[in-house]
Amino acid sequence: MPKNVTIYLSDEIAGKMEKYPEVNWSEICRKAVVDYIDTRSQIDIGPILEKLKTESNENYKKGQIFFYSIAPQMSLSTFEHWYPEINKDIIESRISDSQPDRPTYSDAAKISAFTWMRLHIKSFCDLKKLEAPKYMSDAFCQGAIDAFMKIYNQVKPKER
Repeated sequence: MPKNVTIYLSDEIAGKMEKYPEVNWSEICRKAVVDYIDTRSQIDIGPILEKLKTESNENYKKGQIFFYSIAPQMSLSTFEHWYPEINKDIIESRISDSQPDRPTYSDAAKISAFTWMRLHIKSFCDLKKLEAPKYMSDAFCQGAIDAFMKIYNQVKPKER
């Protein structure tokens, strides 16, 4: 049996709604309730996961694009300074060297690399008076790290 629901809206929100008389506000409220119930009950998590994957891919691309935009302003010494702090293989070897009895630390290495990338981007943007991204997700950081590594591997000094 259908159920009617009454919701309270402030005068401010009600006034803003009146600017859009063509909108079916009942349908928007109904959809919000259905979406909430679906999310809470996890009846159909597939579309939610796909949305998260898409958002993650978008954040990954944003990280790459952002890093490619700041890289031309970086010196080789900046790349060399950042490299050991965001290279997950180096981080993992440092962790396993300090605790050889432990299993691999790939998750810890990732977290460390992401943390360092966030810190380096923020401090670099402050130094260059650039606007740093407000939110740098793990996917964003992974994209930035991958872009960093691609450039670093092209410009690093050749070993003799």
